[in-house]
Amino acid sequence: MAAVLGNQVDAAASGVNEVKQNLADGKLKVLAIFHSERHPELPDVPTAKEQGLDLEIGGWGGIYAPKGLPADVKAKLEESIKAATEQQSYRDVITSSGNLVVYRSSQEFTEFAESEAKRFADLIGQ
Repeated sequence: MAAVLGNQVDAAASGVNEVKQNLADGKLKVLAIFHSERHPELPDVPTAKEQGLDLEIGGWGGIYAPKGLPADVKAKLEESIKAATEQQSYRDVITSSGNLVVYRSSQEFTEFAESEAKRFADLIGQ
C-alpha cells in the first residue's frame, strides 16, 4: 500500500481494510474485488470476473488438527466450529476486519485447501 501511495508502483493487491482508510481522501481507486461476489463494504466495486478476468484470490484460514484425530473428536470439533461461526459476535469480529465469513465443513475445507495449494503451485511453476 505504501508503494502505491508513494507512486512507486501502479497497482497492488490488498485487503479491504488496508484500502478503506485511503479511499475517503481519493488517493486510491479500487479496480476489482478478487472474490466471487462484490464485497459488502465496497458494493460499487465490480468483481474481476464481472470485468472479464476469471480470477478469484483471497485470504483464507482454517483450524487444523493432527492427522489421525479420532472421528468422535473430529465431529465434536467440527460441530463446535460451525456453531461458533453462526454466532453474531464471531461474525462481527470477522467482518469488522474487512473479511467475509465463509464456513466449510472439514471435508470441504480439506478439498479447498488442497485445490488452492495445487493452483498456486501451478501458478509459480512448482
